[in-house]
Amino acid sequence: MAKDKYLQIIDLVEIALTFNEDVFIDLEKVSQNAVAIITDNFKIDVSSYTHVISTGEIRHTVKRHGKKSNDRNPVEISDFALIPIIHSSFDRIVLGGIMPKTKNQCIIFEKKIGDIYYCVEEIRQGRKKLAFVTMYKRKSRI
Repeated sequence: MAKDKYLQIIDLVEIALTFNEDVFIDLEKVSQNAVAIITDNFKIDVSSYTHVISTGEIRHTVKRHGKKSNDRNPVEISDFALIPIIHSSFDRIVLGGIMPKTKNQCIIFEKKIGDIYYCVEEIRQGRKKLAFVTMYKRKSRI
């Protein structure tokens, strides 16, 4: 992923925390490795899907999992720049829950980068998107 994607994410975080607009960006295509795992394990074809992120979900993450939340290991603003790394070199993908409003299935990308990061994405089949919902992190026990 080009370095400018990291900057785009940080710019999007800044927009999310400054304005109440809903802006989204496409990040990258879902990797072939992720496609194979999701297809083999969950029987969901995401072969032509793109990862996307929006300001609304960034605000949600900061509110629910940021410094002012009750999370023991809160998400920092700089953690959002790790999303492309979590996508491209994940350690595990697991099936998440169902989104209450849309009834869409979620998947969770996990990656140990010091702490263990979890990136939750909603599968939007009509739009062929894996849409960022939230992220959180936990202390690694190793």
